[in-house]
Amino acid sequence: MTILELLAALALLGALCSLLTSWLVTVSRLSADRGPRLEWRSAALRILDAIGDDLSCGDFEPGDRKSKPPPRVEVLEPTQLRIATRNSATLAWGSPGPAIHEYRWDRMSQTLLLSISPTARPAWAAERPLARAVADWRVDLDHEERVLTVTIKSRYGDGLNRRFTWP
Repeated sequence: MTILELLAALALLGALCSLLTSWLVTVSRLSADRGPRLEWRSAALRILDAIGDDLSCGDFEPGDRKSKPPPRVEVLEPTQLRIATRNSATLAWGSPGPAIHEYRWDRMSQTLLLSISPTARPAWAAERPLARAVADWRVDLDHEERVLTVTIKSRYGDGLNRRFTWP
């Protein structure tokens, strides 16, 4: 090989390295921009699935047969949803049983929270964050049709909307 060929090979290798570096920088910027959005969307879908699971569970605590049972689904405010359902066995108080799941949006921290209270011990409630960066959370309930509409929007501009029915 001559020196000219060697220099040409090094120049070509340098050009390929600079192209590869710029491509990697672009890909890393795109993933950094989309990462939180994808993570938020995944959390929002899990929340909507959890609400659907709560509504599909028909095995909740029976009320007094003489009085009218309390509503199974209540919208306390447009940003607060309460569902009578069952808790899972993995929670702190141990065994599964009737529980109240309350979904609440904290506007100040832009966090959607879930509070779980077993009906056997209503004073004991475990609250945990479900999703952050929630710009808006709305819940609409049609008691006659038994239709619940949940809308959740992120501060990134993404939003999800789901309608639920229950027996």
